[in-house]
Amino acid sequence: MSLLTCQPFNYADFFFLISGVFFFFLQGLFNKAVASREWAVWYKSEQYCVFKGSSVDFGCTYNYPADYRVKILKWIKQEPKHIKPVYHSDPEQVDLSYRRRTELANEDNNCTLRLHNVSESDVGKYYFCFYTGQAGSEGTYLNVAVLPFRVRLISNRMDGFIQEGDRVNLTCETENCTPSGEQITWFKDGVPLPLIKLWELRFNPVSPSDFGNYACGLNYSAISTAPHFLLDVRYSPRNVSLTAHSARLIHNGNTLTLICESSAKPPARTYSLFKMNGTDVFQIGWGHNYTVPVVGPGDSGQYFCLAQNALGSQNSTVITIRVQGKTLRLRFTLIAMVCSKFLFLIRRKQPSSSISDITENLSNTVLTSGLESSQSTGSLHNLQVKLFFIYHFCLSVFDNILPHSAIHFLADCNIS
Repeated sequence: MSLLTCQPFNYADFFFLISGVFFFFLQGLFNKAVASREWAVWYKSEQYCVFKGSSVDFGCTYNYPADYRVKILKWIKQEPKHIKPVYHSDPEQVDLSYRRRTELANEDNNCTLRLHNVSESDVGKYYFCFYTGQAGSEGTYLNVAVLPFRVRLISNRMDGFIQEGDRVNLTCETENCTPSGEQITWFKDGVPLPLIKLWELRFNPVSPSDFGNYACGLNYSAISTAPHFLLDVRYSPRNVSLTAHSARLIHNGNTLTLICESSAKPPARTYSLFKMNGTDVFQIGWGHNYTVPVVGPGDSGQYFCLAQNALGSQNSTVITIRVQGKTLRLRFTLIAMVCSKFLFLIRRKQPSSSISDITENLSNTVLTSGLESSQSTGSLHNLQVKLFFIYHFCLSVFDNILPHSAIHFLADCNIS
């Protein structure tokens, strides 16, 4: 049987242990530093994405021991079944598909390779190596952005519908990859948006005015070759209005039509019409149009309508309808009937005379009666003067109160 014993803590042993660990840690860093000054290759980026037909620089630096001299530099591309030399100190060693398309910086341990006229066949992994066969183990990958551009929608809505107030991003992309160092031009309904050069178009928040067809293209392009993307923004009813199909001041017995309209997407699903009576509000109808076939005094009042779709609703402003009675029109009608009868009696007394002859005769009668007043009674003179003025008053009634067609109708029936 063993016993567990506790020994006093030895600070000297602890310090010796920590010093040893720290020494080995520093030694490891030193060894890595020495190795980095010997055989090494560094790549500026692990991956590149460029447009087809453009050029790309594979940033690269390398190092080797001071007592060595490098005679051969080369870049290779890893193919599925073989190695393809894309650059070589001996140009005859370069693969035919890369000849006159590659050049090497080769200054101050700079192994940067420039590849011109990039094509889709250039996609793949590239490595730099020199005379001893020492190659950078990581390598760098080239990808080619294939046109045309395409626009992709980024939204937090799962149903795909865009609603006013949402946060929406439109991203310009190409097939395979999207170059990050290039600037582009955005188009809305075929018109360039010159102030926006980023690959992402942000709407925070989106509004109905953002509705349109969007596309992107190369920077400073006059047109876009990309398919258009329709940004369709849905919103609740707005600009709701209620209008009267007839004049606001109408008469008893007329027909009144009230029309409710709005701007909405999707269009308003329901319209409701309300009438206000003091502080009370009553719903009196539904639908886009509401017609009162025969209005009466009880139809006077204030009206408004409500438009609603799946996203919300909005009221119109209040309009006032006034219904006028027929008292004044009846008075005009009675006056016209009396005048018509008066003219009919005068016409019977002078059947062979026209209306103009009657007017002339009455005028002459009034003038001559003034000259012969000494030979006539005063009552006869007054009667002639009154008849003259009644006649002209009746003519003014027909000219100013009744419609023109009605004047001819009464004249034909009662005077001729």
